[in-house]
Amino acid sequence: MCAAIITKSFQNCSESEVPGYNDCPSFLFDLGTKRNTIKDNKIIDNVPYMYGKKLQANVVAPPPPMKRRVSRRTSSTSSLVSSSSSVEFDHLLAKDEILSMISQLLNTQSRLSSKEFDFYRRKIDSNISGSLDHESTRHILTQFFTESKRNRANAETLLRNWMITDITISNWSPALLKVFENTIV
Repeated sequence: MCAAIITKSFQNCSESEVPGYNDCPSFLFDLGTKRNTIKDNKIIDNVPYMYGKKLQANVVAPPPPMKRRVSRRTSSTSSLVSSSSSVEFDHLLAKDEILSMISQLLNTQSRLSSKEFDFYRRKIDSNISGSLDHESTRHILTQFFTESKRNRANAETLLRNWMITDITISNWSPALLKVFENTIV
């Protein structure tokens, strides 16, 4: 009374012979009945008739909306300046003055490891000079260094908000923020 185990090979059979192979109803895949809607559109009284609705002949399509160009850098800078009302400064720092303030910041003691600090220093040194040619960058950095003497938390917030709104400073601003956050005062 030995029960023989019979196995069937499915290598040389059709899909219909395999139970449960494709349980989806075949009408879902019937693509032969699809009609070309472009050829089937009718014209009644010289007006296109589509999807059971007759379109009005005297209606003119609205003009396409005009795209406005907004200077992202100008708007983000002005919003940052107006958002921090506690900061008042007498004049805009020159490029050399800002570079000297950055070098002073880089010469202070830091909680970062020397390898990490050198990495951030190189990112700042190699990328910030070109950004300082823009007056808006000098304006925000003047505001940043002025506020850093009064309230470090506000200065960090100013730099973070600027990083979010201005993508042109993304190659050096995270490094400046990291160095600033880890300086020992």
